[in-house]
Amino acid sequence: MVRVIRGHVLEELRRLPDECVDCVVTSPPYYGFRVYPGAEAVWGGAEGCPHSFTPDSRGGAVCNMCGAWRGQLGREPDPHTYIEHLLAVGDELKRVLKGTGTLFWNMGDTYAGRRQSGAAPPKSLMLIPERFAIGMVERGWILRNKVIWVKTNALPSSSPDRFSNKWEYVFFFVKSRKYYFDLDAVRKPYSDPARFLRAFSGRRYTQAEAQEAFLGRIPGILLRSQPNLRRLIGEVGSGLPLRGATRGAVTPRGSGGGTTTRVDGYLPLDRFLPVQAASAAGGVDDAFSFTGALLGRGANPGDVIQTAKSQHSLPHFACYPESLIAPLIIAGCPPGGVVLDPFAGSGTTGLVAEALGRSSIMVEVSEKYVDIIKRRISPDAVEDVKRLLRARGLL
Repeated sequence: MVRVIRGHVLEELRRLPDECVDCVVTSPPYYGFRVYPGAEAVWGGAEGCPHSFTPDSRGGAVCNMCGAWRGQLGREPDPHTYIEHLLAVGDELKRVLKGTGTLFWNMGDTYAGRRQSGAAPPKSLMLIPERFAIGMVERGWILRNKVIWVKTNALPSSSPDRFSNKWEYVFFFVKSRKYYFDLDAVRKPYSDPARFLRAFSGRRYTQAEAQEAFLGRIPGILLRSQPNLRRLIGEVGSGLPLRGATRGAVTPRGSGGGTTTRVDGYLPLDRFLPVQAASAAGGVDDAFSFTGALLGRGANPGDVIQTAKSQHSLPHFACYPESLIAPLIIAGCPPGGVVLDPFAGSGTTGLVAEALGRSSIMVEVSEKYVDIIKRRISPDAVEDVKRLLRARGLL
């Protein structure tokens, strides 16, 4: 179910109950970029003030009586005011987000113009994403990742004296130390055993050596001096016969008998280790052991997402792609949970949430974009997104 709300983001968030949302995925209007139709609102100031506005230099206006600012978010007279407005939104998001909730916030930077803004000299990046992230952390948010979205189809820069900008931040915030995050749901399968073993051991294996590990023998070097791997094996083994197969006294191949010394309960061998107990323990095939449990889980996808910018013909300048936010929702929102986008734009977040079986709340100030959202999120569009996500292995 997609719920679409038109209104000022702060006013509409204040109407939502405490801790009603599992996940927030959003991208606010960037500072100084574009003017969006019908997006003006009043920010700050005193409640009940009749307001007497004087125009500012960027198309907005400041109240002479209480200091409130009227205009479009992103068109503030200086970046400090813009960040203050975003942090005010962050405060409300913290209230409506569950204790187990997650927040994914995409934003790009802006270059200072010729007129000195007070934030940076002309031609300099203003570091707006970094300033915002610091402000959020100072307000008690926990910043878990700075995910980098690499735009594979980014346009070349027209500037002759700098490199083209081809990436943006997606900040991953949480409000408490215990939160929902399903990493297994977004792991990437390993393509070959040698690459898998190299990822965990830190040394290169030939294909022959790697195959040996998957024929019932685990290279001892993987367990020796690899506490993270031992811990991972323990986690996997808690629900599988793997723990009993690798723990305890096992005779290494080529030895003269006897048993090995345990390290954290596991076997720190230099030689290959027969996993003879695997087939006996619950009928697990001793080709396994590593493959079925660990290899099947796949690799942590990491904090860099490479995907093209959206190619929609929608009249919105900054649609992020479905393939960017789908893994964020899958990992950060439980099935059947609620996703919130306080800057809904053309509704991509709601569309992807619907395709993934999550409910969503879309808040958008512009009547034009509210109409676009309502037209766009149709059964056919949801099926199109499902096909896209299946093709990318995300559904």
